[in-house]
Amino acid sequence: MWAELSALLLGGGLAAYVGRPLFAWARERNEQSPPAAASDERKLQVYEALRDLEYDWRMHKISAGDYRKLKRSLTREALEVLSERERRGAGV
Repeated sequence: MWAELSALLLGGGLAAYVGRPLFAWARERNEQSPPAAASDERKLQVYEALRDLEYDWRMHKISAGDYRKLKRSLTREALEVLSERERRGAGV
């Protein structure tokens, strides 16, 4: 369980480190974009994280307990993003 979680975190950290310069343009665009665009970007990030979590679960890369905790956390975050978008009037 710990080995899988460690490998997942290490792989994610390595991917973020290597990919950071590749996506600098998106970060720059986000800094100049309106709140609705930032909300759209965050929504996509959360959905992608949920998709990756499901894939890792199906490939038996994470334990059931870790899956449940991460799924609950990401689902809560997705609901917060959608609620914020609705409050701003951006629609769902």
